[in-house]
Amino acid sequence: MMVGITIGDPLGIGPEVILKSLNNLSKYRSELLIIGSEGAFSFWNNFYNLNNSFTSVNSIEQLEEKLNKRWDGFLLFDVGLEFEEGNYFRSSEIAIKSIDISVDFLNLGIITSVVNGPVSKEGISNVIGEFKGHTWYYAKSFNIKDYNMAFYSDDIKVVLVTEHVPLRDVFNLITEERLLSTINNTVNWVKGIYLGKKEFKIGICGINPHAGEGGKLGSDEKIIAEALSKVNDKSVKFFGPLPPDTAFLEYKKQKFDAVICMYHDQGLIPFKLLHFEDGIDVSLGFPFVRSTPDHGTAFGLVGKNFASHRSMLNAIRYNLMFTSNESIPQE
Repeated sequence: MMVGITIGDPLGIGPEVILKSLNNLSKYRSELLIIGSEGAFSFWNNFYNLNNSFTSVNSIEQLEEKLNKRWDGFLLFDVGLEFEEGNYFRSSEIAIKSIDISVDFLNLGIITSVVNGPVSKEGISNVIGEFKGHTWYYAKSFNIKDYNMAFYSDDIKVVLVTEHVPLRDVFNLITEERLLSTINNTVNWVKGIYLGKKEFKIGICGINPHAGEGGKLGSDEKIIAEALSKVNDKSVKFFGPLPPDTAFLEYKKQKFDAVICMYHDQGLIPFKLLHFEDGIDVSLGFPFVRSTPDHGTAFGLVGKNFASHRSMLNAIRYNLMFTSNESIPQE
């Protein structure tokens, strides 16, 4: 079982953080398949003096031949588009082609999970039209309807009911069906992370200040309570709807296994405050493991050798946790 790693935008910090992460992962070379531009990886590998070595292939036939033998360094699938320094359109072409190839490889069983380098949504949209992000694109490619964006660190796991939508739309999007799907995905996730554990605790945030304060500040929490009343998994104890301003304090106090948040900033402000450099973004509800570092392309940092690779390294280690027979600690 191999983990695919897509390059992200070759003119962003994706290649830098991937290459720096690989310096810490030589033990897992046989379990990793890098997907991107050989020219881009070679350029940035030399630029940052990182001394990673690669065996490059550019066809499925060549790849299958290598997989049946040993190879030197890390195995790299070249997408066949020439890297051009300063050409952002070409860079986005390489980014989306790497993602498309990962979709093909997931379907073929060549890889069983994927880690994505950061991309420019605007850049890829200029190439293919609409592109709302990795999670949306994979869900569309595999026709998955009930999925969630989640965030992972060693001590905090956050699941979002709604994602990149205007705040004014959140109330209409929080339906009982959506809540039950999110709860189901969250339960399956924590059970997959904590193998052997028998009992779980999951917090769920309210929407309004103080979780509505008994209806004085809004009654939207009723739909959350109704959804929770329909969950029959006796291995999970739910806490909520919780006042959002103290939900993460309750997380620490009760030692939750995860917390479900109603909208993007409700979950991401506390998560990024604590884990901006080392947290990762995870997709739930997919038939494969997918993660990505919890940061963007950071074009302004490119070439300065300042970019932290901890989030990318943790994303790769997260995926390896599901393919290796060992516990792999986060950075």
